[in-house]
Parts: sequence; structure tokens; C-alpha cells
Amino acid sequence: MRPPAAYMQPAPNAFADGMRQFLTVAALIAVVSLLAAVHLAAAARPLYVLGAVILAVRAIRKSPWDYLTLSLWFWSISPFVRRVVDYYGGFQGQSLILVTRMCWPC
Repeated sequence: MRPPAAYMQPAPNAFADGMRQFLTVAALIAVVSLLAAVHLAAAARPLYVLGAVILAVRAIRKSPWDYLTLSLWFWSISPFVRRVVDYYGGFQGQSLILVTRMCWPC
């Protein structure tokens, strides 16, 4: 028995959805990095967490695949964002930015 044709066809907007997700993550990183560069790292750290949660809620409502790819984005990008924010705002042993990637339920 063959699976229905709907399971065999790729999503029509797969590239556009991936690019949109990339651009929203890049915009969040740019805003947080900009805030850190103007010495507002105290505001940049919670903003990163809040932005990640908002993007996660939006992704989980859309599809599990978007949520998975977004979680992989944050797992790979969070250490870089932490280093940028710590460079401009001073080092913190327990960074809220690295806690962000631990908030993703499996």
C-alpha cells in the first residue's frame, strides 16, 4: 500500500520558511549585540531570553519541524551571543543567555 500523495510532496514554502526563521534569529542576535555594544548588556541578556521564548511559541504553533530547527539554531548560536554580550558588558559566571538553550523541552 502506497502512502497518500500528500506525504510524498515537499512543502511548497520550505525554503521561504527556513529563510524567514533565519532572518528572525539573525534580527534577534543583531538587536542583542547592538544593545550590548552600547553598554546595555543588562537589558540585552533578558531580551535574548524573551525573544527566544516568543520565537519558540510561534514555531511550536506552526509545526514541530520549525520548532526543532529553531531549537538547533539557539543551541548553536547562544555561546556566540554570550561571548559578544560578555565582551561588551562584562563577564558573568552564570549567564542567562546560556540558560536559554536549556529551556527547550524535548
